[in-house]
Amino acid sequence: MPASRRFILLLFALVLMFFLTLPAVSWADTPEDAARQLAERRAASLPPGQTVSLNARNLSSLGATEFGSARRALEQQLRARGVRLAAAAAGRVEIRATLSENLLGLLWVAEFRRGDQPVVILVAAGSLAGVEKRSAAPSVFIRRQVVWEQTEPILDVALPQSAAGRPPRMVVLEPAQVLMYRSENEGWQTDQSFPLKRTRMPSRDLRGRLQLETDLIAVNFPGETCQVFLRPAGRIECQPVAGASPADVTSLAGEGEKKSPPWYSEARWEEKGHPIAVFAGTDGLARLYDDGPEPVAAFPGWGSDLAGLRTGCGTGWQLLVTGPGDWTEADSVQAYEIVNRQAVAVSPRVELPGPVMSLAPADELGTAVAAVRNLKSGRYEVYRLWVSCSQ
Repeated sequence: MPASRRFILLLFALVLMFFLTLPAVSWADTPEDAARQLAERRAASLPPGQTVSLNARNLSSLGATEFGSARRALEQQLRARGVRLAAAAAGRVEIRATLSENLLGLLWVAEFRRGDQPVVILVAAGSLAGVEKRSAAPSVFIRRQVVWEQTEPILDVALPQSAAGRPPRMVVLEPAQVLMYRSENEGWQTDQSFPLKRTRMPSRDLRGRLQLETDLIAVNFPGETCQVFLRPAGRIECQPVAGASPADVTSLAGEGEKKSPPWYSEARWEEKGHPIAVFAGTDGLARLYDDGPEPVAAFPGWGSDLAGLRTGCGTGWQLLVTGPGDWTEADSVQAYEIVNRQAVAVSPRVELPGPVMSLAPADELGTAVAAVRNLKSGRYEVYRLWVSCSQ
């Protein structure tokens, strides 16, 4: 065999050995998606409740703000999978995570030891321009329409289904009362009002949630719950409860079966006969559940309000999600679909003139209702949002 041919075969063998010894590389669209995959692969090799130290550094061109978001996503994803994070200490497992980049985009590299063996996990995070997982083109669009506005704060709003032949109704929750309206002459007229006999002074945490039943309106405030009995009409009872948010005192069917930290809102639907639930936690992380009690995925960077809508568009169900800003910023709503336990944005964002105080499905197919505080006018507005399959 000629020397040149032996050299080429030797070089080929060395290159093949090099690639065979590289750790497997996973692919994701954004640094946050990459963090989720990194956490899944790392947590799979740890016993439940394992305490580790995380040493993250940035060798990419991302700024401090963007890297901070990616690091927080990694921390949240690890905690969501039962990993405890603490400062470095002797004998404690250490994860060294580095965010770097190559010509194709960002790359998370996690190094740790399993026994005496070093282990490296690589997850490519897509292009530098990507900030969240999106479909190639919008498949649905969100429309909006103002249906009511007022000066008094609106904490929650509902558009319950009316009996046949009856005018549409609207229920509005204010800090000290529940108001019921009926549609009349293309407007809304007050039908009934129920002053709430609050046991606590309204706090600065302007949150409240309505739960409508046949003859009862339940209202959950931070640290307090009220019941408005429609039959017999007008009886109202309020009592203090433990907990600092409505999420702590709201208990819907099946919620106790899910292992979730306190949450602000939830959305449920069925996919091929299997129940799906998403909880927006008070820790800023949205968790996805299927049949079991443990979360199967987690999504950082969402707001505190969710609404699941059955529309017939796309996969048939869309999840409306608010933005992550606080109550001093304008908000937005965007539609997502859950595909293979991934959240895929399927609509452009719909910008709103202020923070969303509440978001919930309405009884009409593919319709939601949102209460918004307009930052320019200072008034509170009720929006009807609906999903359209085409532009």
